[in-house]
Amino acid sequence: MAEEQKRIVVLDDDRDVADIIHSVLLDEGFAVSCLYGPDDKTMERAVLDLSPDCVVVNGSGPPRSPDPWTISLSLARHTPPIPTVLLSGNAANLEEAMLGESERARTSAIAAIVREPFDIDRLVAAVRNAMCSSAATEVPRRDAKDETNELIERLRVAGAHELRTSDAGREWITFRAKPNGDLLKLYRWQSAGTYFIGRYTATGQRLEPLGELYDIESVTTYCVRLIEHEAFVDR
Repeated sequence: MAEEQKRIVVLDDDRDVADIIHSVLLDEGFAVSCLYGPDDKTMERAVLDLSPDCVVVNGSGPPRSPDPWTISLSLARHTPPIPTVLLSGNAANLEEAMLGESERARTSAIAAIVREPFDIDRLVAAVRNAMCSSAATEVPRRDAKDETNELIERLRVAGAHELRTSDAGREWITFRAKPNGDLLKLYRWQSAGTYFIGRYTATGQRLEPLGELYDIESVTTYCVRLIEHEAFVDR
């Protein structure tokens, strides 16, 4: 039984948060180690010494350390790659990790994200999903594209404007609920089985989270309601 116990390393310079995560994951049956604000070299040595199955890193941004990108890129170079769960309240980090459009996001080991303030059940689920994410990606999702196409059609019928979709493997949709309205983005985070929806700020530099939904019907209903609400306000 001891050989099957999964090892988790928590990297966070906020000891109170790290201690909570430590206690929660211990209760879930994991072997958990915490490093408070480690530098890159300390992290590398910890990975070699502890051989974790997953690393939880707080990436809320400066002045908080450690840097989630430095760590996840390092973990991605291990054989096999060690999955990273990104815990963050930084909207830019969350969006970059979700969309995977930057070079570092594409090559990092970030397998799941949890937005702060975090929900304990969500964190545990993210850790479990991260450790099986490589296996999950090998399972064909034959209905995923069909669901996305159906959602797109429902949004068109509801009156979405400037509707655009991904032309790559990742699934995302942007649209406006009314002409010249705020730009909304919906992203499907496959390994976590979650749909994220957010609204870009007026400058277009930040994506403000609106919700996280768990099934396509809920997503469709919520997006259509957003469109209907904007249309109602216009009248």
